[in-house]
Amino acid sequence: MPPGLYNTSSAKVVNALVGLYPMGNNTALEMVYRLNIGRGPISPNADTGMYRTWDTADQIYLDNISKIFSLPLRKDAMELNFIKVPKYSAPKPVYTTGRSIRWDETTYETYNLTRVFPLDPKFYYLVRLYFYEIGDSD
Repeated sequence: MPPGLYNTSSAKVVNALVGLYPMGNNTALEMVYRLNIGRGPISPNADTGMYRTWDTADQIYLDNISKIFSLPLRKDAMELNFIKVPKYSAPKPVYTTGRSIRWDETTYETYNLTRVFPLDPKFYYLVRLYFYEIGDSD
């Protein structure tokens, strides 16, 4: 495990707009969804040393319009530069694959890529998203 992953201070900044949220010893976190969008699953042995499982069922969580108008992206040869994000955050395949709306002016300007995750409304959720621009470097 990376050093400093767990911290016992009484409050953490979760969202600058919301402010501090207490994450004390009486708070439990459970991973509900962890997806590798656009590629197969990543096993705990192929993770960055944190032994997480990355599921691949991203199609299941797309809304109906996104299933029709989106397509997977893959850029395996892309160079990754970890300056602000630690390397253990996610394995390389998570950053080199994705899903996008098909490039067509009408489609692109009319639709959003939307995911729907079923959740139990009786709990609070901490949402963490990874975004990485997969651009043309050619």
